[in-house]
Amino acid sequence: MKPGPYLIWGLLGAAAIVVVAVFLSQSSPDTVRELPDGTGFKTTAILSGRQHHDALESFVGGEANAFLGGVQLDLRDSKMTESSAVIEVFVMMGGIDLWIPADWIIVNEVDVVMGGIEDKTRGSSSENAKRLVLHGTVLMGGLNIRN
Repeated sequence: MKPGPYLIWGLLGAAAIVVVAVFLSQSSPDTVRELPDGTGFKTTAILSGRQHHDALESFVGGEANAFLGGVQLDLRDSKMTESSAVIEVFVMMGGIDLWIPADWIIVNEVDVVMGGIEDKTRGSSSENAKRLVLHGTVLMGGLNIRN
């Protein structure tokens, strides 16, 4: 029996995904990079895991990307100087775990495609509560938010 064109294109597509993933894993940063002024972070996990547990004294935002990997962000000891901060997230077939202080409020503006977001925060009832705005995309992955 002769293989059809769908089989060949499927194998070529799978091979392309593996080549891109290997290339990206070789060029990904080894650690979480904090911004020079200590106000945020930028981290990427490709076929690996990253952890960020530092306290940022004047947090304004950050960026977290997970492609076939996981990122753990612990911001419970961080402080916002402004009324809000923004974190850009991109998750593709991976996951991000985010821990925030109990007095912060989550504003979820993340688009989800075949994935999920689980928000287990208690939220603050204070009018002066700090707002953490989440932007980005979750594609076949997960985003977990906790206090």
